[in-house]
Order: sequence, then C-alpha cells, then structure tokens
Amino acid sequence: MSTPPPTKSTRKRITPFPGLVPIACNFDGTGGNILGAAFCYVLGLHPKVAFKFAFKYDYPEDYDPRWKQIYQTNTLHAEEGLAREKNVYMDIAKASRWHPNLHILQPCLCVPEGIFMPPMKCNLRKRLLAARGEKDEYFPPIKLENQPPITSDKKARWVKQLIGALAWLESIGYAHGDLRPPNILLNHDDNVVLADFGSSARLGEDRITSADTYCPLNFDYASHISEQYAAGWCIYTICQGQEPEEFNLPREWRGEDIKMEQISFPSTENLQFQDIIRKCWHLQYPSIAALARDVTTEYNMRKWWYSRWWEYVQERLYILAFLLERPWQLYLMRRVYKNLQAGSDP
Repeated sequence: MSTPPPTKSTRKRITPFPGLVPIACNFDGTGGNILGAAFCYVLGLHPKVAFKFAFKYDYPEDYDPRWKQIYQTNTLHAEEGLAREKNVYMDIAKASRWHPNLHILQPCLCVPEGIFMPPMKCNLRKRLLAARGEKDEYFPPIKLENQPPITSDKKARWVKQLIGALAWLESIGYAHGDLRPPNILLNHDDNVVLADFGSSARLGEDRITSADTYCPLNFDYASHISEQYAAGWCIYTICQGQEPEEFNLPREWRGEDIKMEQISFPSTENLQFQDIIRKCWHLQYPSIAALARDVTTEYNMRKWWYSRWWEYVQERLYILAFLLERPWQLYLMRRVYKNLQAGSDP
C-alpha cells in the first residue's frame, strides 16, 4: 500500500495502555522495542515478556476520508485476527497442560487488550537474510550479529521441528492458515517456534487459506491440503536458504482461480527432503501426520542411533524444564499486565 498523501492533520495512534510507547531503534529486548509489525504489533516489555496488540487511531475531522476508511478496515482486520488468535492460544494451553509441543509459541496470557507471550530472537526470513549477508529491508529492524552458521543439519532440524509443530496443531483440530517464513520464529537457542495464529481455522472450516505469494493457490477451507502446500514452500525455503521470490506468479494472474497445471515449480534437485517437497506441492499427503512421519524417517536416516537417542533425551528434558518454568512465566506476564494497568513501567 502506498503512503497516504499529506493532510492538514495526522492521525493519533492509541495504544491499549498509556505507558506503552513503541521504540523501533532499541534492540535489547525490553523497553517497548518493536519485535514484529504487520496489522498487529509485538512489543518487547521485559527480557521474558512481549505483548501483541492492535493499534487504534483517533482521526481529526479534516483527515482524508479515503485513507481513513482504509486504516479503519485494517484495524478491524487486526482486531478480528487477534480475537481468533486468542481462541487458538487458549485451546493450545488446554492441550499443552501435560503434553506440550515446544515448537509452538507458549505459554501465552490472553487479556482483553491483547496477548502476552515469550519474546523470540527473530523470524526465519530475517535469519536467512542475515546468513547470506543481505540487507534486511523488512520492518522492524532487528540486529542479528555473530549468528551460528546454518548447516545442513540445522536445516534438517528446523524442517523436523516445523512439521512436528504442524502435526501437533492438526492433532488438536487446527490448520495454521498463514504458514510462511515471517510467521516461523526462532528462539534464542536457534530452534523453530511456530507463531501468529490470526489466520488459523478449525480443520474443515469454510475459510480461505493460502500459501503466501510464491504460487498462491487459494483453498476454500482449512485442511491438510492447504497446510501441506504451504509447508512444501517453507521446507523448500529452509533447504534452499532463501525465499523463492523468482517463482512468483505474474501479477496479472493474481486474484484469479489458479490451477495446479499453471504452476511451474522450481527444481528440488540436490536439496534435502526433495521428494517430500514435491509431494507437498502436488498435495499427495492424506494428513500432516503422514507428512511428519516421512520427515522424521528421512531425518533419522541422516543420524547415528546415539545422536537420535541424545536428541530424544534432550527433548524430554526441555519439556520438563518448560513445565516447571511455565507457572513462573505466567506469573511474570500477569505482573507486567498489572503494572501496565496501573500506568507504571512494565
């Protein structure tokens, strides 16, 4: 969307709490720095607490009515997505009571004003850009220095973690609905954490889902069909090391009912999981659980038995640590919320 023309007056941005002031140039994880921005904003308030919310705006009488309508539509879209995301996180919390999946963002505290959540290091798009030494032109700016290299083993681990998270989400009856690199986060241990459930839907729900803009097939309802198509592009992006912008459909095709035979898929030769990627693109999996089994099988073929055993032990220890730390994290989020309500610093 282009920048609106100048008006005699500017709109006033309103945050849920008076003391909540976004800062785009502070990278220490605290103090209101912007960790994510689209229709909703994610602000870091504490080393262990971030807050996601939708801005509201106060418009002067002489504000351009055309742009006012556009911004009001965006605000409504953000509020609807945030409400949907709260419902998903509450269902995730119920399902995670004793059997959590560590690669789905949690724990989260849903309040009327927004969602408190653990802050992450960055998203997959920014991590891949930094690894290639390319300039990150996506807002917000986040410093990524001295990051470990992205080896083939790490790529395989990310794929396994991502598809495992999707399979777990499927097991509680949800499809993500907006699976793409900006919504795949990385924590400070460089592990995948799936987030942003504002477009999620119950399996079978009559809701249009898509696979971003690579080759945008639109699906009329949320299911393993829409999820595996998007997952195929994400696996390809991870293994290739960059997003396939060169495979976007011509702009004149946008908005049309694109058919599978119109799509010229890129080569997967010499990529990890190449057969799995092609099966995802051609919608050959009966479920995400079946996709996860194939990914796990291929992943294990690359590992010695003792490496697989050690990863299993580590995963169980991480789950135990999460279960022990979760009450403290939620307590901290409630305390930050109480401070914001009182008008003091988080």
